[in-house]
Amino acid sequence: MSSTTRLDSPVLYDWQINENSTRYDPPRSQLSEDGIQIQFAVLAFVNVVVSSATLVLILGILRTRKIRSNAFSLYLLFMTIPDFLGAFFCVFTCALSAPISRYYSEAMCGFQSFYLTFAFCGNAWINLVIVQEVNKLLTYSQNRRRYFPPTRQQVFCKVAVVYTYAAIWGLLGAFPIPGLPLQTKAYYGFACFPMEVDVPSTYFFYFAFLPGILMFPFAYSVFVVGRIFWKGMLPQAGKRRKLSIFLIRLISVYFFGWTPFLLLTFIGNFNTLSPWINWGGAAMSHFQGCISAFVVFYTSDDIGRQMKLVLRCNLSEGSGDPRQEASTYGRTSDTRISKQSLERCSGRPKRDQHSMNMSLNRSLSRSLDEDEEEKESEPRKAQTSTGTEEDGLEEEQQQEQDVESRLARRTANQTDYKDDL
Repeated sequence: MSSTTRLDSPVLYDWQINENSTRYDPPRSQLSEDGIQIQFAVLAFVNVVVSSATLVLILGILRTRKIRSNAFSLYLLFMTIPDFLGAFFCVFTCALSAPISRYYSEAMCGFQSFYLTFAFCGNAWINLVIVQEVNKLLTYSQNRRRYFPPTRQQVFCKVAVVYTYAAIWGLLGAFPIPGLPLQTKAYYGFACFPMEVDVPSTYFFYFAFLPGILMFPFAYSVFVVGRIFWKGMLPQAGKRRKLSIFLIRLISVYFFGWTPFLLLTFIGNFNTLSPWINWGGAAMSHFQGCISAFVVFYTSDDIGRQMKLVLRCNLSEGSGDPRQEASTYGRTSDTRISKQSLERCSGRPKRDQHSMNMSLNRSLSRSLDEDEEEKESEPRKAQTSTGTEEDGLEEEQQQEQDVESRLARRTANQTDYKDDL
């Protein structure tokens, strides 16, 4: 068998593991054909749910300019994209593999190694960037310094660096380089990912690959979040506290999803475990994206509102404020009502129309009284403000004409509104 072959042939089954097997053999074994078919089918369903939930979150953020222009919303968006891509492609991998009761193909194994490595690494390092920003926010708040959130250009720059870094690791796993001890194999027959196959690959896996994509950002995030709570850096109240708690909840979901995976990776590579146990850890790591979407849905009012609209298939551009989205004409004067309001009122019972008519008349009457008072007061102001009596009379006449023209327009408007009602 070539060292670059990703799928073992013949297949090594779990019941074939015995005392003569090396510690590198159990992670490369798999269940029977019926068992592996169930694993692929369930994983396909899980990833349909995860990809759907993360897609709703992505569209909810992109739907309004107000939300997508916020730096922390952009970080949340770019943290969710790797989760969506990983789950979306896993749907096809598992759906193609389930009917044949084995992994689909050698090429698919390399492609899965790329997108899983990219998704795991990208998500982990974006979490680290968010943790750094939260720590900076709370440090400035504790030291009574003004905090300036990152600009969109800064966010895009950091995300581009993270995505490029994650893509490089993905390519290294998908396309082996001669002399580089990094090989991709099918973990327990259901997931292709770089793994250790001999002593050199063991050192590279635990001292370069795994820390580079997961362990370092995971450990750093745990340290910073623990330091925030240990030093009591969270404000007692205010927007900064709400934002910090919201982001820390998302990071906690990340811990919850990846801790079992990391533990099972360490334990399973040195001990013989049932393929079902490792399969459960892998499925839990996928659920991390879905749980993050639910946390945002129930804890972020703005993004949660937009996610509800996405679920109703309302994908049109919105302002982020339902009161603004419901209004067509925006701001109006005190004595005007919008065309939409008149159309709604025209379908009401006569009693409601009469009440609306009386309210409109009172509003117009108050406006006319104010204009009468303005008419009486403005000549006196004009006389005191002008230097000569003739100039004052000319200004007075001009102001009287202006007031009379405004009164005529308001009277005409009153007649039009009554006709519409």
